[in-house]
Amino acid sequence: MLRTIYHLFFGLSLVIFSFQGALAQHNNTTNTTPEIITGSKLVSLCRGNNVVQTEKCDGYVQAIVDYHNLIKSLGVAPSIDFCITPRATKAEKRDVVVEFLLEHPEHLSFIAAPGVATAFYVEYPCE
Repeated sequence: MLRTIYHLFFGLSLVIFSFQGALAQHNNTTNTTPEIITGSKLVSLCRGNNVVQTEKCDGYVQAIVDYHNLIKSLGVAPSIDFCITPRATKAEKRDVVVEFLLEHPEHLSFIAAPGVATAFYVEYPCE
């Protein structure tokens, strides 16, 4: 059990840091340290006033979904399981995440990934 949890968080960390590193390169920043995306930062991106911000939000959220689906496809049961309907749009997933994070402020100062997974666990439970 602990080994599964370790692999889940290790893999999730790799996905998150890879995604953030790609964003830094895309933005041509000179800072080589990836930005940590907290719940608060993710809410800010998701509520952004421009397409770049909302695309960063959508990319972060989709990375969590993709990693979750990868873990399930490998036969490893994720500790927080969710089943998002294929009809869910990026905007719907974004709204679910923002609403959850604002209703659960304990996730705002921590890395956003567990809050995103928990939001989907609550909104899109598996049957």
